[in-house]
Amino acid sequence: MDRLREKPSDWPVVLTIHGIRTTGDWQRELTDVLTRHGFRHVPLGFGFFRAVSLLMPWSRARKVEWFRKIYSDKFAVAECLPSVIAHSFGSYIVTKAMLKYSDIRFDRMILCGAIVSRAYPWSTVLIQRNQARTVLNEAGGRDSWARLVEWVVSDAGSSGVSGFEDLADGRVMQLIHERHEHSDYFYRQNFEQRWIPFLRGGEATQTVPVGEDAFNWKFVTTLLLLVSSLILCAWFLIGRGHSAGSFYQEQASTVRRDAGPVHEQSVVAPKPGSEKGTDIDGDGIPDPSGYESMFRYLRGAWVHNGDLPESSRPVIAGRCYKRKNALTTLIFDRADQSLDEGSGTVSGSWHQSSRNAFQYKPEFPVDFGKAVDGRKACTMSEREVETVVFYEEKGRIRALAEDWDASGDGAEAKIHLRVEECSANGIDCDSDMFGERALPNIEYISDVRLRIGDMIFVRQAPER
Repeated sequence: MDRLREKPSDWPVVLTIHGIRTTGDWQRELTDVLTRHGFRHVPLGFGFFRAVSLLMPWSRARKVEWFRKIYSDKFAVAECLPSVIAHSFGSYIVTKAMLKYSDIRFDRMILCGAIVSRAYPWSTVLIQRNQARTVLNEAGGRDSWARLVEWVVSDAGSSGVSGFEDLADGRVMQLIHERHEHSDYFYRQNFEQRWIPFLRGGEATQTVPVGEDAFNWKFVTTLLLLVSSLILCAWFLIGRGHSAGSFYQEQASTVRRDAGPVHEQSVVAPKPGSEKGTDIDGDGIPDPSGYESMFRYLRGAWVHNGDLPESSRPVIAGRCYKRKNALTTLIFDRADQSLDEGSGTVSGSWHQSSRNAFQYKPEFPVDFGKAVDGRKACTMSEREVETVVFYEEKGRIRALAEDWDASGDGAEAKIHLRVEECSANGIDCDSDMFGERALPNIEYISDVRLRIGDMIFVRQAPER
């Protein structure tokens, strides 16, 4: 696509923010779709927010201020306005921040499962204050959470069920899905048919109402007869002095265990081409055909942008959870790569700028002093339970073709990756952390995309 010829730093930015009682798994699935269409995805997470915290005004206000700080730090002076996709409590945070701070502005907004008041003043926000170009609100007719929230949260509403009243002269578009529940929007077809066209400036695919199911009187009659029979049987047994007994149900508890070490799986690289004796690296010496296939596949810049899997480690009286959002670039080109025919390797450079969020979760019950020490060990702060640290890492990476047949007989190779050199924020990385650290193997997807573990890289077109 055209945007893949641009630098990833020039791609339009799309922020996403999840709701309560979740860590936003849908954001990771959305990363692949947005990247494939030339958007930079910046998923924002505020950790696991309990339902009881939603009832407390000060807890909600802290999250609004948290969002304002992130926006001010990253996008206040950006050349292009970001777009935003917000679900559930995320929609509350974004719209409350826009009301309070008129300098928070977006290109386009997508809300789904919204718990925003139906009387939200979109005309003021969109027309008079020009804080967004247009809004898409996806609502679900069976969203019980959005319907319930206005009964327990004073400044929330059921816009995620019935939509908004103020449509700002058509700048707020609404899609009412009659049978959708609170989180029924997160599937690839909806991303591709509604969200991507809307973010590009078009219109989302409309919904077609089908009406509710007909009321089944026969089933209700059968149910009433069954319940009446059970009541009569119970009355008869009690009247005769029999005890009904007790019924016990065993429940198996699911214990969350730390993820063990990832075992390497051999992934087969593209088969070497049939051409032999081609000079690939420009040194005047014909290269084996197997190397030709490997170099041709890897040559160029590969870019990954988005969330990496959450990890955790034990600390004093609890655990430390780490969420990482990173922009990673691998470069294999003629000027930068080094070839070693004897060992079947090609080396290149790598660069990663990341935003690391550390969150401390204590075990209960816990001693106060130990909890302070645990927070300090995790977040480098005795007071904050969550901190954000920015890192810039760079170095050299080596692609190793295991069991490579350098004679050019066309043998297949298993391509592994190892980090050879590394510096983080200008300081050499620990050999325990990097050095000869083994990474997941390269998995071929297409000529412009490859997968390394949980990361999908897109080939960056060369500058002209």
